[in-house]
Parts: sequence; C-alpha cells; structure tokens
Amino acid sequence: MIRVRMRLTEVIRYRLPAALWSVLLLVLSGSQASSEHSGAWLLWLLAHLTGPLEPERFAILHIAVRKAAHVVGYGLLGALDFRAVRGPDVGWNASWAGLAIVLAGTVAAADELIQSFVPFRTGSVSDFVLDITAAAAVMLIWMLFSRR
Repeated sequence: MIRVRMRLTEVIRYRLPAALWSVLLLVLSGSQASSEHSGAWLLWLLAHLTGPLEPERFAILHIAVRKAAHVVGYGLLGALDFRAVRGPDVGWNASWAGLAIVLAGTVAAADELIQSFVPFRTGSVSDFVLDITAAAAVMLIWMLFSRR
C-alpha cells in the first residue's frame, strides 16, 4: 500500500531527496548543460589526463558520457522515487516500483520538453526512453536484491 500521510521527519528523510534530485535534473535541462558546455569541460579534462584526442573519437566518447549521465541520473532518480513512495516500509512492491517509474518518467518528460524550448538543446524521445529504462532497470535490480 502506498502511504499518503507521513510525518514531517519521514517526508524529509524519504521524499525530500527525490524532490531535490528531480529539481537538479530539471535545472540541468537548461543551456548550462548543453552539449557545447559539456564538450568543453570534457575536452579540457581529457586533454589534461590523456592528451589530445582525434575529433571522431572525442565525439563518440562525448556521446557515451552524456548517455551514461542519463542512465546514472535517472537510475538514481528511480531509486530515490522508490524510496520516497515506500517510505519507512521495507521490501519491494510492484505498485511502489510502478509509481517510482511513473514519477521518474514525469521528470524525464518535463526534462525533454524543457530542452525543446532551450537554445542549443533538443528534446529527444530516445533520451526519454533511456531515462525510463534506467529507472525501470533500478526497480528490477531492487526487486532481485530484495528477494534474497
């Protein structure tokens, strides 16, 4: 059963982290997290760690890093949403997991919608699907580990 009423301490402990992470992901929808900006800092970092990189290799690595950021960001959001929905209860429940995926998907949809209106950003259905998949994968992992 999904808990609707929680004490303030439980809201702070279980729901606030998910809300703050959601806000951070939506803030990153803006131009400051555009491909041009992330490419600049990644190029700088790689230049200092490995030396210059061919443009073709850098482009592939840059895309991989950006997609990995989606997986990590929305996987973590899925986990935080699950925890927010579950509250102080223990275990795994399909309704908790389903709601967590819906919540993460709502943030992912808002993220892509915002990006479609921001200069130098584009909303992407494939990124939305990647985000949902990451949240769902975390639910699957959580289920497998909770049954042990």
